[in-house]
Amino acid sequence: MRISRPGLAAIFVVLAAPLASAGTGIFGNDKPNVLILLDSSGSMVDYISALPAYNPATTYASQGYVTAAVYRRSGSEYFLYANAVADVSLAAARTSLTTYGIWFGDINGVPLQLFTGNYLNYQFCTVCKTQQQKMTIAKRLINRMVGLITDARFGVVKFYNSGGSGSGGASMVAPIGTAAGDIVTAVNGISATGYTPLGEALRDVGTYYKGQFGSPVYSSPIQSACQLNSTIIISDGMQNGTVDVRTQATYRFTQDHSTAYSGVQNVVVHTIGFSMDPAERLQALAVLQTAAGNGGGSFFAADDSAQLEQALFALPP
Repeated sequence: MRISRPGLAAIFVVLAAPLASAGTGIFGNDKPNVLILLDSSGSMVDYISALPAYNPATTYASQGYVTAAVYRRSGSEYFLYANAVADVSLAAARTSLTTYGIWFGDINGVPLQLFTGNYLNYQFCTVCKTQQQKMTIAKRLINRMVGLITDARFGVVKFYNSGGSGSGGASMVAPIGTAAGDIVTAVNGISATGYTPLGEALRDVGTYYKGQFGSPVYSSPIQSACQLNSTIIISDGMQNGTVDVRTQATYRFTQDHSTAYSGVQNVVVHTIGFSMDPAERLQALAVLQTAAGNGGGSFFAADDSAQLEQALFALPP
């Protein structure tokens, strides 16, 4: 059985060829590095209509999926994979599907994105939404991503505002390679305040990958010449610093971030525009889309929690 959800496919524009999952083994022994840059500006405290956290004990009203069944995603379509979680061969997948309703990984060398029918009914529920702060939603979904995807090394940075509009950069929340539980604790401590220095923050992302960021200086997370390095920008507004994020995205994708290894160790830049202010939506999304194109990555526009989650889990590591 195949179920198509074209509305979800429309939330993102892929600007570069999708990169293979780390589960395919093409990155050798070193997991991909993923640094999440979370917009922590003051507008992230605004409330929007969004889904609450998924509760596996709740049976959500049918949106066309069999509650107990397991589906695999291919593009924007969902295909029946198993009649029940118990029919999935991998124990780790069964545990994740039972607890979270979702699992990404390899079974017998085949990369899979699996969802329970109950989880998909939740994702597409039209009457389940409540009013939540954008920051609360972003934190929850970042923590979910970090906990569920085990074939990548995650880290998180937020904005550092040193004064008014036009100043600032990135502030370390959790360096790449931090244990998932510690990342969750650190992310939960982020507060939303200040402006949106996207360009300065992406510049600092590059400085971190080069092993030149912080006091004391953080070591570069790059471990080999074969390792994939990327950053995911989640932002709800227009940049208002003096450094252009589009230019910095070009630098990230074209510059060598480690002289310790042969070749160019670049950083792929993905961007997600999350619940943008209508007054600046078109301009801000255009900036993020161009930044992703310059950075060799993918661009997403996510207006609610369901679309943000789909965007995060659609990204390559």
